[in-house]
Amino acid sequence: MKYSGETLGYGQSSKEERMYIYSVVVDSEPELVLELGTMEGGGTTYAIAQGLTHNNHGKLHTFEIDDNYYSKAEPKFRNNEFVECYKKDFLDDISTREDNSVDMIMFDGVSMPEWSEELNRKVLLGCYRLLKNGGDLIIHDFGDVSEIRIDTSNSKVNTIQDYLEENYEFINRIMTTTGLYHFRKVGT
Repeated sequence: MKYSGETLGYGQSSKEERMYIYSVVVDSEPELVLELGTMEGGGTTYAIAQGLTHNNHGKLHTFEIDDNYYSKAEPKFRNNEFVECYKKDFLDDISTREDNSVDMIMFDGVSMPEWSEELNRKVLLGCYRLLKNGGDLIIHDFGDVSEIRIDTSNSKVNTIQDYLEENYEFINRIMTTTGLYHFRKVGT
């Protein structure tokens, strides 16, 4: 069955965004995808899972800290060989992973504008450390990257947009109600 952008229950992403994410997974054939923000698993999580299923390989590790969302998402993927759902903080997990070990990271529904500048820095530096060169960073539903502050020692890097432009190649932006940004890691 070919994926056509449908959701598996509740999904906050638009059909256009889900189809885009699915196509990135199918085209890039990632071995390991991390997702921060599973919610109920019906939107981007399902699109990633469908892409991995199409490829017949790869693994999605998706993280949700909210008990209610996790309890709705985990049963949907319990028997899916391509998806592991975790009820834990993404930051706890990334600190245990090896550098350059992840092919794709998906931020979904993350309230980065509400986070501290220090937390924004930890998450972005952690993602950069984990992603392989050429790895994909997809950010969905977290606000205008040009307005969200980040704490760095570099005086030229004051916002998340500054950080992303300095460390990633911009690939695409889909402007929907929630917005989706796609970047690719460049560098060492």
